[in-house]
Amino acid sequence: MHAACSEHKRTFAVRIDLRLPAYSNTIDLDSNKIITRFIASLEAQIKADTKRKVRDGKTPHPCNFRYIWTREKNKAHQQHYHCVLFFNKDRYHCTGKINIESDNLFTRIVKSWASALSLPLDETMQLVHLPQNAHYYLDANNTNFKADYSSLYKRASYLAKLNTKQYGLGHRCFGYSQR
Repeated sequence: MHAACSEHKRTFAVRIDLRLPAYSNTIDLDSNKIITRFIASLEAQIKADTKRKVRDGKTPHPCNFRYIWTREKNKAHQQHYHCVLFFNKDRYHCTGKINIESDNLFTRIVKSWASALSLPLDETMQLVHLPQNAHYYLDANNTNFKADYSSLYKRASYLAKLNTKQYGLGHRCFGYSQR
């Protein structure tokens, strides 16, 4: 969070859940290759969006997106990921309509998850979930910055709960951007 806010004085953060399909026995669940592919795909889509905007004569704001993820599995549900994604708010200020036809951030997230799972978009749409109050805005120049930061920090702390983590299986349960 600190790195995102340091680079982009106006940061947009979104909390998402990424679920796996019920028939996921064909997907490599014993590693975090799925979430790695998701992150790489989303980064590639943001770069492609930048190139498209430049080609169209626009000057897009830079957007080095950052992330936090956690891998979970509880008794009632299949393995899934909780993520907080951080963007330059001057570039992306919302996820947009939950409509796969739209050219927005939500569609890029769904396309990235579809790519990671090697599934068609129509099978992936219901696997990406925006929980209630998923959007957070952090503006370093706003008088509410500390309260907004604290609110997001508290929300992101949910990712650290222990009871749904599977330790000792040879894979990480947490990950975050290194830059």
